[in-house]
Amino acid sequence: MKQKVLLAVCTVFLIGYLDNVQGLRLAEQKCDEYRKAVASLTPKVTGRTNEFETPPNGLAATEGEFPHQVRVGQWFYEDDDDTAFILRCSGALISERYVLVAGHCFWTMNDEEVSLGRHDYRNNSSFPEDTHLVKLRVNRLPNEECTRDYAGSDYYPQGVTDQLLCAESPVEWKTACEGDAGGLLQTLVTSPSGDFYRVVGLEGKGQDCDQLHKKLTYTSVAQYLDWIESVVWK
Repeated sequence: MKQKVLLAVCTVFLIGYLDNVQGLRLAEQKCDEYRKAVASLTPKVTGRTNEFETPPNGLAATEGEFPHQVRVGQWFYEDDDDTAFILRCSGALISERYVLVAGHCFWTMNDEEVSLGRHDYRNNSSFPEDTHLVKLRVNRLPNEECTRDYAGSDYYPQGVTDQLLCAESPVEWKTACEGDAGGLLQTLVTSPSGDFYRVVGLEGKGQDCDQLHKKLTYTSVAQYLDWIESVVWK
């Protein structure tokens, strides 16, 4: 798995920086740079789209469909012969050095190891049989609707503010205890020079394990672009 991560990192790192593009902020310039780098590669998956029907348990992602998707976790050591890597959260590779994760997932990254671009772990005996990535097609809602939905909850005492996004799944969904936190809200952007994903949000807190729900909250990436730029591309 480390080899896969290093390959992806080096591929992006070797591409030179763009000259300043008038009118584009730094994050947009870097996005364009990475898009051009990825366009030179042969995609493993074709026919990607934002248009799909969401079945009750989500639609299983095709292996390699989201090559920027990161799973973070921790190694647990019972003894020398009994170790396990537990998936805790999702994230996105946004540069040659940085992974973007939700704040409530940061505690999972003590071991500084990630799984990059892999969606199906069902053939690996180290993971539960149902460990695989699925996707939901959600609709954006006014934040007031999620504020009403979470009224009385300790997660958002100030309501769902402008730093967050509110969305709704067409089917009821269960939040799992392991590996399902910090999911990406993203959209596929098509262009003549190649398709790419734009990360819009990171799944926030709000639901207990195995609690059926349709409303989802996400941290809005756009609200933190100034900070992201200052850290990632300083």
